[in-house]
Amino acid sequence: MLGINLLAALSVTDARTVAASVIACLIALLCIAVVVVVMLQKSANEGASAITGGSSESFFAKNKGDRTSRLLRILTIVFASLAAVLAIVFFVVAPTVAVAPAA
Repeated sequence: MLGINLLAALSVTDARTVAASVIACLIALLCIAVVVVVMLQKSANEGASAITGGSSESFFAKNKGDRTSRLLRILTIVFASLAAVLAIVFFVVAPTVAVAPAA
């Protein structure tokens, strides 16, 4: 009940400012999550040694981490997509500031 009264007390501009601040924080957290998830992924160059015969691992040893790498790829796509969508929403929701013309 207190939350409803507090929200009703805010003007439209204040509510948009609060919403923009929350969205900006979510974007920052998602960007940090994208960086962490990308850093956890294996390098694409690790499989290049198999072409030259430098790998002596079996098929099962090579595909052991496929589930984890697939999850990390999916998380990267989801987090980056959410950050992009929230960035668009941020610029729609954020209050505009009128700039006075120079005299």
